[in-house]
Amino acid sequence: MKKEKQIKKTTKSCQGLSLIGILVALVIISVALVAGLGAMMRGIKDASVAKNEITASALAEEGVELVKNIRDSGDNYCLGASPPILLEDGGGFKRVEEILTDDLETAAIDNSYNTYRSFDDFLASADNLEFKDSNAGLCRTNPDMAIYSTCDLSNAGLEFIRKIEFIRSGDSRYTCQTDPVGGQGGITVIATVYWKEKWENDPLPVSVDDERITDDNNNDLHKITVAGCLYDWRPE
Repeated sequence: MKKEKQIKKTTKSCQGLSLIGILVALVIISVALVAGLGAMMRGIKDASVAKNEITASALAEEGVELVKNIRDSGDNYCLGASPPILLEDGGGFKRVEEILTDDLETAAIDNSYNTYRSFDDFLASADNLEFKDSNAGLCRTNPDMAIYSTCDLSNAGLEFIRKIEFIRSGDSRYTCQTDPVGGQGGITVIATVYWKEKWENDPLPVSVDDERITDDNNNDLHKITVAGCLYDWRPE
């Protein structure tokens, strides 16, 4: 009888230890799964941010290049016409100067035909260059390709916002040196592209007057900035 009781106690004790062991194993597995899922989610988010940084960098660089295209279009062939025609407006740099003359210090320039067609057309459509809600956004024109065009900030397809600034000498952000050839001061062009990630609570601004855009020290939005110097390198 004593031996039988001892066997029963031992069996119950083993059963108890087995149950505790299973619970401990489940806790360890749960912790490992949570940590693994957390790491995977962080990886997915980091990959999304990196992808958008690459796209935003390209769009910001394009913004600076668009201004250079305006400057260079004065003596270049306008490929929008058939046959191509030579623009004769005295040099595209005058168009950039015209922007500054009109105190249009921020713009949302795109590669539309009228932007480069002729000086008169450029002046006629100068209002379209202004950085405003109706054209400050960048929406993807092809869902399968990273091709963007300007759009309204209220557009459901809005992915980025691009602001192009023309900085005069005397501004603290002015970085251009005197042109060593022509002896003229350049114009600093700054292109900034803003965006939000899909999992972030606050949406993109619906107005260019949003402090997240107007305040350069505000970091509530992701942003990439590219700057360049523009000179009138053409001979008189």
